[in-house]
Amino acid sequence: MKFPQTNITKLSRKAVLSITKIIVVSLFFLIGVMKGVMNIVIQNGSKTKANTPVNISEKSKISPKNTPIPIRDSFGFPIKKDNANA
Repeated sequence: MKFPQTNITKLSRKAVLSITKIIVVSLFFLIGVMKGVMNIVIQNGSKTKANTPVNISEKSKISPKNTPIPIRDSFGFPIKKDNANA
C-alpha cells in the first residue's frame, strides 16, 4: 500500500538529504585537510635544515693566521684609518 506524498514530506526528505550531504562533504573535506597537514608536518619534522645553527665551542675554533686588517666593519661600512687598529 502506497501512502500519498504531500509537499511537506517531499520538502522534509529534501532537507534531510541536503543536510546529510553537507555533513558528509564537510567530513571528507576535513579528513583531506588533516591528512595534508599531517603529511607536511611529518615530512618537515624529520628533515634537518641546512642552515641549522650548530653550537661550536670557543676551544674548537681555529684562530686565523696572517689575515689582513679588515676594511669594513660588521655592518659593511668602511673602517676609518684612525679606528682600524682599535
